[in-house]
Amino acid sequence: MTIHSSFLTTQKKELKDYYWAYSDILRDIGINESTYDQRIMAFMSLKLLIDNDKLVFNLEYRNNFDLPPEEYAEYKGKDTKETFLNIIKDIEILGRGEKLHYFEQESKYNPDKSKKILTYLNHYKTFELERYILELPNNHLENVLDIYTYQADFRNYPKDEYKDLYERTVSRMKKMSGDLTGQHFTQKSIIYLMCEMGIQGIKDNEKLVIYDPTSGTGSMLMESADYFKKHTKVKDIELYGQEMHGQTWLLSKIFLEITNQVNTIAYGNTLTNPAFANGINGNDKDKMKHAYSKENIKKLKRYLTNKGDKKYVSKSLSNDRCEINISQEIGFRDDYHKNGLFEFTQKEKVA
Repeated sequence: MTIHSSFLTTQKKELKDYYWAYSDILRDIGINESTYDQRIMAFMSLKLLIDNDKLVFNLEYRNNFDLPPEEYAEYKGKDTKETFLNIIKDIEILGRGEKLHYFEQESKYNPDKSKKILTYLNHYKTFELERYILELPNNHLENVLDIYTYQADFRNYPKDEYKDLYERTVSRMKKMSGDLTGQHFTQKSIIYLMCEMGIQGIKDNEKLVIYDPTSGTGSMLMESADYFKKHTKVKDIELYGQEMHGQTWLLSKIFLEITNQVNTIAYGNTLTNPAFANGINGNDKDKMKHAYSKENIKKLKRYLTNKGDKKYVSKSLSNDRCEINISQEIGFRDDYHKNGLFEFTQKEKVA
């Protein structure tokens, strides 16, 4: 069932269940429900930046996307769809430069050659916005733009709740897709426990670096930073992470930008290519050591070969890649540690 624009424009802007409304349209045009989340999150990412004044345009097509007349004329096409496509193709240069603080980082940390994070709002490794727009007839696209304008209003969304926004949205969408999203989140109680375990060593520090090797949308990083700000004297916190899924990597960059937190989030697989294994910004003192780095995987292969577990070596650790089978790992993890196979950055004192 399609929602008519004439109805939406009579409504005030608020935050409602926009994903349900967009899903109705996707269902109308025959999109598989298991891919709804990609499209819903792509437009949500765009709207988050718009409502936090990070882009020079908005989604109000009746008002020329809020572009100045001369600029709108450059993008204007035969209909809303063509105009919007022209804008999205230029997304990299349509940010508010003075409002974007951490939306550029070394390209080696990004999915492609561009340093600008805005590039990845429309990229095949993250969200393919062009494709999502092209699949919609013009009237359906206008409905989607109205849905995100009037039912996805993040202008007054509390900054300290952005760390939970993705999880709340995905949990709702799981119901739509029959739990096909396959995502699970670290409970806050576990995050707080981890912070509490490390707090004694840093409570008097003025600067703190927090690192999450599988950072997802950055919720653990943001939750940890919030915890340490409340319970220590730390004033300067830098967040580092790595995430192998392009969409969640981009969302983490958006959430951290909106909440104005210094960050470098690398795109890629920490197990096979840890981005910070050789230090942060060339500082070898800040080297992040990983149990499953290539060096330790080689050690693991030698260890298992000597132990006679050749089947596991050939299947799971070929080409220096680590594809850990959890049920197998549990059985001999303690044995690895006892034999000094892995290095650790910190040893806890026993009380």
